[in-house]
Amino acid sequence: MKEKKKKLRSEHIILAVIILLQLVTLVYLFTAKKNIYDCDEYYSYGLSNSYKRPFISPFSYEKGLGGELTYHYTGDEFKYYLRTSPDTRFRYDSVYYNQAHDTIPPLYYLILHTICSVRTGHFSWYYAFVINLLCFIPTQIFIYLIGLKVTRSKFLSLLTVAFWGFTLGGISCFIFLRMYAMLTMFGAMFTYYSINAQTEKKLSKKTCIMLAVSAFLGAMTHHNFLIFAFFLTLFSCLFMLIQKSFKKMFIYGLSVLIGTALSFAAFPATVKHMTFKMPWSDKLDFFTSLRFFTVSLKDNMTGSKTLYTNWMLYARVALVFIVAFSIPIIFLFRKSAFMQKAFKAAKNGLKAVKRKLSDPNEMNPGGIILLLTIISFMAVIAHVTYFMELVEKSVRYLYIVIPFTAMLVIGLVGLFFRKTKKLIKTGASVVGSLLLAALLIYQNSVSLPVYLTEATQNNEPVCKYTKDKDCIFLIYDLRALLNTSLMLSDANNILVTCNTHSNLENQEIIDEFQTIFDKNEPFTLLIDNVSFFTEEEKEEYYRSKDAIDAAIKEKLGDDSFTLEGSSDLESLTIKYRQYNDLRTESGVVEYFEKLSGYSSEYCTEETSTNCCIAAYRFTPPEK
Repeated sequence: MKEKKKKLRSEHIILAVIILLQLVTLVYLFTAKKNIYDCDEYYSYGLSNSYKRPFISPFSYEKGLGGELTYHYTGDEFKYYLRTSPDTRFRYDSVYYNQAHDTIPPLYYLILHTICSVRTGHFSWYYAFVINLLCFIPTQIFIYLIGLKVTRSKFLSLLTVAFWGFTLGGISCFIFLRMYAMLTMFGAMFTYYSINAQTEKKLSKKTCIMLAVSAFLGAMTHHNFLIFAFFLTLFSCLFMLIQKSFKKMFIYGLSVLIGTALSFAAFPATVKHMTFKMPWSDKLDFFTSLRFFTVSLKDNMTGSKTLYTNWMLYARVALVFIVAFSIPIIFLFRKSAFMQKAFKAAKNGLKAVKRKLSDPNEMNPGGIILLLTIISFMAVIAHVTYFMELVEKSVRYLYIVIPFTAMLVIGLVGLFFRKTKKLIKTGASVVGSLLLAALLIYQNSVSLPVYLTEATQNNEPVCKYTKDKDCIFLIYDLRALLNTSLMLSDANNILVTCNTHSNLENQEIIDEFQTIFDKNEPFTLLIDNVSFFTEEEKEEYYRSKDAIDAAIKEKLGDDSFTLEGSSDLESLTIKYRQYNDLRTESGVVEYFEKLSGYSSEYCTEETSTNCCIAAYRFTPPEK
């Protein structure tokens, strides 16, 4: 007994050490490597803290982006979009309102809003990161407990926890400041109690309560939980039906149903969200979409970058060939001794499987249930999600199944060595551990986790030059306005327009610029140069301008574009056919100097997601 307790205690210590090392890794990567944040990470704060204003940019899901020429903001609008104010702290009704007008349930945002309400007026990315770290610990504990049920091996369970937590997919899940870490935690929690229900002859009150609680919390975190929980519940009930555990099946299903129904009662907008289609989303062929998601799952577990080739088509062709070849062979040799023996072995095997499935003490079908759930979940995600909208970032929708996929692969390999001699089993364990360690080293050396984005930021922050200043902001894409919120939080008044040369030459917009010039006070010009020609390209254009103009006049006189870039001149003509000085940073600055009569001074440049902002201080002439 003492030996058993000592062994259990040592395994718990090993689990704690693994989790601690992974937490240290997450903190290091987040602190030292991540300095560019995805627009959805800004939305985490905006939807949590803005008072009944889901979007800071002129956008709605129903209408898309606004069509106005200019937009007017104050710095406080950006400041208190990401932060709470004394008037908006602990305003959970606002969080609920924002999420009803977004597409995600409110639980994660309510928690983040609570943290931000304690520190009113302050902003830190660590507020959301702490939530992820707190979710990571129970997630790994539940993964370990599930592994004990599925693999029936403490070693394989620890190996799953160690491997998954260091994979690209595991790391990216917990450094991405969204609700997916919490979703993964509740997914693991619900899975544990679902699989645990298979081994209980009579469901305990604790299991029933935890099923309902985890179903409620998961459904209040992300709608994808409902898809995952539906299939897990369906296949769990199916196996209980096979085992003729009708009462247990009814109680189990009712517990899940109660938790799910309570989530709908608490957040009725779920119904609208689940049937809503993003207006900009397209649709891929199902098998193409499934192929993309499958490759994404594999890439985030191994680090190997696979081209999205049409292997699904090859697999179907191979399957048809195998079936077409096998049927006549089986028919021709059906009476042979070998075939008769094979038929008998298959029949006896089916009987053995049926006997074991009917008795939970003989076989816990947790692994089969998980496998069927993962396949079904990915099929639905592939059907309803447009992969090309986010491409590699679409892995966010698979975070909930990545640890279970790793567990099944490790468990399947371990199954082959379960009944081998101790020496062989030990050797396989050592070799397998080394291979997984090598795979982790490989993937983390050749790739960065998705959502771990770093950029060299040697310049001073833009916010230093917008503080207490009026600003003119020329932005490439209004959807990226959110990503500049921290740059604009302390500004006075901000005039925003798109940085097209047609806008800059529009008299109506020029008149609005003039209202700022007429104040005769310094202002800051912010230029999003992400789509501009560089100064080197500007010089190249003017060196070749005469030849380019001649080529355009000769070949594009009838407004039909026929150049193919087969020569250097044609390549230059294609590149610069729409060149304009107002599509260069220096050209815009010169334009504003002439327009305002002010002198300009370069201040700094800062990169954010989908934009690169250069700041210039404009000073009026001395009187």
